Amino acid sequence: MMRISLSIVLGLALLSLGTAFAAGLTPADYRYLKSEFGVQEGDEIIANMSPIDAQELHNLINDPAWRDYKGVRHDNVADRLFSIHMRECQTWAQSHPEQDCPPVADKEAEPGHQIANRECSACHLFGTTAAPSFYQLARQGGWTAEKLGNALKQGHQMSPMRLEPDQVGELATYIESLNK
Repeated sequence: MMRISLSIVLGLALLSLGTAFAAGLTPADYRYLKSEFGVQEGDEIIANMSPIDAQELHNLINDPAWRDYKGVRHDNVADRLFSIHMRECQTWAQSHPEQDCPPVADKEAEPGHQIANRECSACHLFGTTAAPSFYQLARQGGWTAEKLGNALKQGHQMSPMRLEPDQVGELATYIESLNK
């Protein structure tokens, strides 16, 4: 009985591992996506990704030509994730009038999410060499309206960025929600 149970468990483990490999992403890829971008296996972008996108993403993460060059690898993966995300948002918008992308789970963060999509996502959704991702900002923590407002005024490359005080607060709430 023990041998049959062990065989079943082993078979299911291999089946799930085979599914991950068939989709193009390995457990190591998922660990990288989580640590760099906060993207997890069940997230919308992963769940709706085509097998071709998953394989191309896997190839970018593991390409030996730039694996040792963190910035280059990060930027290439970020560009690919952004492209996939934008395509998914367009698909979402077709069946959900007046919504650009799927809403975030935290309803309190949704107004800031909409501001982020409209004003900031090109650089901060997954980050660039010069701009940290929303996830990286969230990991820093402490993003109040005041702190974010000061950052936008002082050191932001798109300065002066013009957001109303309530919009800055909503954006800060969204960024902080990514750290939960």
